[in-house]
Amino acid sequence: MAEDWIRVRTFLSSRPVAKRLARLCRDDAQKAAGVLVDFWSGAAEFSKNGYIRDESDATLEEWAKWRGKRGAFATWVRAEHMDDEGRIPEWDDFMGALEARRQADRERKELERLRRKADRLSRGPSADSPRDSPQTSRGSSAPTRANVDVDVTKRDEISPATTPPPVAHAPPRRLRRTDGETAFLAALPEESRATWEAMIDGWLVGMGYARGRAAHADDVHTGLLEYLAVTSRPGIVRDFSPRYVVTFVEGAERRRLKAEVGRPARDRKGRQRAADDTEANALAAALAVQGIAKRAVS
Repeated sequence: MAEDWIRVRTFLSSRPVAKRLARLCRDDAQKAAGVLVDFWSGAAEFSKNGYIRDESDATLEEWAKWRGKRGAFATWVRAEHMDDEGRIPEWDDFMGALEARRQADRERKELERLRRKADRLSRGPSADSPRDSPQTSRGSSAPTRANVDVDVTKRDEISPATTPPPVAHAPPRRLRRTDGETAFLAALPEESRATWEAMIDGWLVGMGYARGRAAHADDVHTGLLEYLAVTSRPGIVRDFSPRYVVTFVEGAERRRLKAEVGRPARDRKGRQRAADDTEANALAAALAVQGIAKRAVS
């Protein structure tokens, strides 16, 4: 589901689009406005970016809850309410921001899922699994230092060694930068470079990136190079807003995590193929030796 609401112009029944459709609704512009709202709601729910060209006539009329002559509304849509790209006219103006938010939310959830899976694969079996937890005589898990509650009235007695270090207000400045960072910083206006240097350094220590998660240096390098490549195309105006640039870094991270998640399975298959090849070679060698022995006897 895209959203549970859509944007609609005020006084829709007085708009040209409703008046054009009113010809199919016995000149009832208010009825036409209701049909349009239902139709746009269905497109928001089930289409992608307002693309409707490949939808069947029955589907278009089902979205609109059309009760008139079968096929009439779908014919009107394809003739008068679809642009050259096969989309609903002005879709980006009305639903573009909502579609972008939905896509960003999907990508964020996918990135979090891949990150958690990659973390599990890198750690291996959990060291504190319930199966491995020490049991008391009553069968319950033995208390550990991690799950013993600390009396808040005695917080002053906590050892200084257990107190977390203070969080720095500014990331440490790095002396060496990747080629991607260097190229990106060179493309910036000179007055913005110092700010962006601090921002990129912050990403690598979990400041200002993905809700406090530290970025990977390779992802920053790849993402910044991809940003420069995309924004160097003709007709594209470079937007150095941090939110936009971060999307390229997150895209690079998403691809890297997908590759890392799939690598263990590929490694297992590779080891199995190698074992099969070794077994086959050993069998072939044994048969060859057996053949040589038979010929020698004969």
